[in-house]
Amino acid sequence: AFGAFASKLSVGGETAGARFDPQANLWPVTSGRFAGQRQAITYQLGDGGNLDNTGVLAALQRGAASVVALINADAPLGEDVDLCSPARGADPAAQATGQLVQLFGFKGGASLKFGFYEDNQVFDKSALPPLLCDLSKLARKGRPLVARRRLEVLRNARWGIEGGAEVDIVFVLLSKCKEFEALLPAATRAEVARGELGALDRFPNYRTVFQTGDLTRLTRVQANLLAAQAEYSV
Repeated sequence: AFGAFASKLSVGGETAGARFDPQANLWPVTSGRFAGQRQAITYQLGDGGNLDNTGVLAALQRGAASVVALINADAPLGEDVDLCSPARGADPAAQATGQLVQLFGFKGGASLKFGFYEDNQVFDKSALPPLLCDLSKLARKGRPLVARRRLEVLRNARWGIEGGAEVDIVFVLLSKCKEFEALLPAATRAEVARGELGALDRFPNYRTVFQTGDLTRLTRVQANLLAAQAEYSV
């Protein structure tokens, strides 16, 4: 995430990525399909989440017919808009993580500033609103956000996805689950309720960096409770 953010941030007339991101010369591995030499190009380097955090695109590249997308959302599903009957001019896509809406060709979601998701559409835009509606209904009931769909795959030349096929896909969106939390011991529920003053601040949507004093580390308590909710959800 930092690599993408830095490459978009201007500092002294150049991108921060040019100063702070690691760089290396990279070239493609040739094959019978892509024969001939290719000139190496200097790239700024970052983790794969700069392009896609879900793994869905890589699965579709390989022609997968069934996919489970575990979306470790940076923020919970928004409650500012009625996702089943949004008001005129409201953008329901802005209420969900960019990791999800990018797959449907929407550019909403706060996480987009930390990645390059503009060319990641593989599903028709019309399929997103009913999906968000179903997820919001689950959220209001306090249940895990799990929804199954059968969607047509669109052609995506950038990712080498031919399109035309259908995929059976299950979306599992990380968000607050009151049903799960009600089953926790009283002491654990109290710690979650303490918010930023407690050991489980932002649970389950932890920060991806600096949740604790370490850059990317979670405590055992944080990781174990997150794993328990994931197990409950599926």
